[in-house]
Amino acid sequence: MREFSDTLADGELAGEQISFTVLVKEVKAKKLPPLDDDFAKTVGEFDTLDDLKSDLRERLAGVKKEVVEEQLRGAVLEQLIASSDLDPPAKLVEGEFEHRLSHFEEELKRAGLTMADYAGQANMTELEIRSEIRGQTAQSVKAELLLEEVARTQDIEVTQEDLGREVALAAAQTQRDPQEVAKELVSTGRLNAVAADIMRRKALDHVVQNVNVVGRSVDEESNG
Repeated sequence: MREFSDTLADGELAGEQISFTVLVKEVKAKKLPPLDDDFAKTVGEFDTLDDLKSDLRERLAGVKKEVVEEQLRGAVLEQLIASSDLDPPAKLVEGEFEHRLSHFEEELKRAGLTMADYAGQANMTELEIRSEIRGQTAQSVKAELLLEEVARTQDIEVTQEDLGREVALAAAQTQRDPQEVAKELVSTGRLNAVAADIMRRKALDHVVQNVNVVGRSVDEESNG
């Protein structure tokens, strides 16, 4: 049991000194299991704790590699855009800008916000927000055109296997039947867009594999 006094700062009793008595009836603490071979067997198909640690190290290394590779792809794409003087067609940029702006406003609406609300929170004007979205759109369109040009010059094609893997991935993510997903893509006319995305990814893969990255070994470059 512990007793202490305090002076209230707010309310009708502001300035009054109040005495408190606290009685601690019970103190609980979580007891963690020992890190041993028995623990390893409870979290997976591991015979020993060393097996579990080895598996965790491999998983962590894989995650780090994926993060680095994604950063590399982003950096290469940025450099590809910066090194090109391609001016994307205004009509193409405008159409994509209107689509992105509409999608952004729908997201704000679902969050119970208006463009003016968001502008106020971001300390920006609505014109500045639209200008930022338009700039991002122009860069995205430019990137797509450049990657499509790489695909054409390098004869990069999208195979049925590529489409099959993409459909299977989409089906797994949404827990749906792959055939159902495929039929939906065909009926809605989105299959061509999926194929175009795959083609651009393969084109970026080609660019990444053929750039000279300081610090990357020859074996890493040849393995992609």
